[in-house]
Amino acid sequence: MPAPSVDPKPAAKSAHINMMTDTIISSLPADGLRTVMRSILAADPTFTTEFELQAKRWLQKTSSASMPQLFTVSKDASAKGSVTISPEFERTQKRIRAMMGCGLGFESLSLLGEMVSQAQDLDFDEESDEGEELMDVLASVDGDIVQAVTSASKALLVGSGKREMTSDEVRIQEGILQTLEEAQRSAEARGMEFMFERGLNVVEKENF
Repeated sequence: MPAPSVDPKPAAKSAHINMMTDTIISSLPADGLRTVMRSILAADPTFTTEFELQAKRWLQKTSSASMPQLFTVSKDASAKGSVTISPEFERTQKRIRAMMGCGLGFESLSLLGEMVSQAQDLDFDEESDEGEELMDVLASVDGDIVQAVTSASKALLVGSGKREMTSDEVRIQEGILQTLEEAQRSAEARGMEFMFERGLNVVEKENF
């Protein structure tokens, strides 16, 4: 008996829908795409779970082995360094915040520790316009550390309560604490304001 014929139209229709969806995604401005995504996610809680899962997979797949240079310093003979914030700073910070949002709290803490390490020995005039801008940027990192600790703590929650940290998570916790303490000592030695006070307090007090 000959095999029954299959109507190819449904497959063609599906391909057409996918192509048009891609056209929407690539054509909408960023703020429009965000609005549409928020509306979709609000429509059904299961969409949020899948969205976070796919975001997490993408972030893990596209992770870099090393952090880019976030600050550049130029000095002259008579003044403190002139610090320029690299365009990579904003991209890196956004990536870290996305990681917090999809459950990669410990991984984001590790990257924030690297940001603190790059910033801890910056020598700049705190009263200059450039210095005030840099202090605002560092204060935002301080706030990110607080949020990352919250995200990391949530990652430990399981149905029966809170699980034990893995060896990698313990290493990250100890590493960010050590980095923040070193940054505090560096700031005190140079008579500068320590910009990560809230982050240090939370890391010290948080019972992971």
